[in-house]
Amino acid sequence: MYQCENENDKQEIKTIDILVVESEWEGNKISHAFAIANKQALMGLKFCPHCNSKAFDPKDKNYSRDYEKHTIKCENNEGKIVKQVKLDYIQKPFVPHIMQNKTYQYLLANGRQHEFKPTQYFITYDLETVPKIVNKKFGKSSYQMQELFPLSVASTIRNKQGIKKIFFSQQDGDDFIVQWLNQLFKEAEQVNADNQYITEACTIDTTIPYSMEVPIVGFNSSRFDISLIISQMQCKDWTISNYVGSPTIAKQVIVHQKKLNLKVKFVDMLTYLQPMELRQAAKDFGDGYDDKKGLFPYEAFNTDNVNEVLSKSEPFTMEDFNSSLKKTKINEKDYQIYLEDAKRFKNRWDYLQFYNEQDTYIMIKPLMTLISLQFKYKIDMLSFMSMAACSNAIKYAKAYEDFDINGLYPNFDDNSQKFYLTENYWQSKVKGYLSQDKHKKRDTTNNVQDSDFDYFKQLFKVSNCSICG
Repeated sequence: MYQCENENDKQEIKTIDILVVESEWEGNKISHAFAIANKQALMGLKFCPHCNSKAFDPKDKNYSRDYEKHTIKCENNEGKIVKQVKLDYIQKPFVPHIMQNKTYQYLLANGRQHEFKPTQYFITYDLETVPKIVNKKFGKSSYQMQELFPLSVASTIRNKQGIKKIFFSQQDGDDFIVQWLNQLFKEAEQVNADNQYITEACTIDTTIPYSMEVPIVGFNSSRFDISLIISQMQCKDWTISNYVGSPTIAKQVIVHQKKLNLKVKFVDMLTYLQPMELRQAAKDFGDGYDDKKGLFPYEAFNTDNVNEVLSKSEPFTMEDFNSSLKKTKINEKDYQIYLEDAKRFKNRWDYLQFYNEQDTYIMIKPLMTLISLQFKYKIDMLSFMSMAACSNAIKYAKAYEDFDINGLYPNFDDNSQKFYLTENYWQSKVKGYLSQDKHKKRDTTNNVQDSDFDYFKQLFKVSNCSICG
């Protein structure tokens, strides 16, 4: 016999807010979960009582208007997010290679598109790690053998002066990652200047809008390297201003250096490639050689003996390169290549530096090849987030390539609602434009004036031009 539950008897599920905080105790990371009694008091934000997700800042001058507008709409939708498509009255072309690049927009609008150039100066980076033996069991079927910690970090800087390498390791102190970030921002300042557009007087052309973050490119870094250094990206001197991705995969991390007022973005070279190893990428998109990556025995030491092992002057043995995790062994040919490289260094620390720097150096040519391939279609690769975004932009760039900005094209039947400019509306827009520009400290010499009303009224009436919002 079954009893039917009445809808009136159903109890509303209570929403509980949880705050998760991470801390460290005796070298172990611990997560704490707290139930929040009043999240508005904690965060200083007012949340919608219907959807419990939309937040408003009470200090914002438009707080009352925005909060009331949202809560009324949200209540009518029963707290559910309802997405609506609003089409523009005037059809606009979809050209991401133009609309998503303000530099190209400006140059194209001024007939200077031949001056457009890709972002060709950047920094690469790579981390090497040392394992800490853990040997912990989690339940009946899970077992953790080791935990990885940063051992060293290297970068190769490509700027107008050429190629420069930097390297930091545990020998430089426990804060070597912070030391590296400090140096990274100093190098990024020069890279940023080199990427700017220059006038004939050899000064930065401030009329051309260029505000792209300095690219810091890793290889497979979105899943690995970033997770090891992200905790050092938040301090009094710099902070994370934007994070794109999930907790386990960081597609893009933008870090703002406060003193220099400089932004860098950490990206993964693999987002512009099919999944492959660095050695293969260097061979396919570099100079054709795949034996320049070097070899390193990651399992030959751990946190307990790393300094002792790497301070030795003799080369690693062939057995040191055996991997119990990957179930692989080094062959005689590769080991001989390692021995030839090892002859040039006093000890294994010096060889580690060579190996780490080499991983960053061999990214340069593949990246330049990829940048050149994309630029054939006027695509600045590093201004897009992924290979998919670049491919999408190329597709529409091909469809657009026959368009002549100065050409004459037949009019189409426009059944949209007509716009008629009134004098009061025009004066309001002029005042608004002036206020915006003064707030942003822009030059207002050539701003539209109240006296331009008749000209623009006639322009909107007889042409396909329309006023911006």
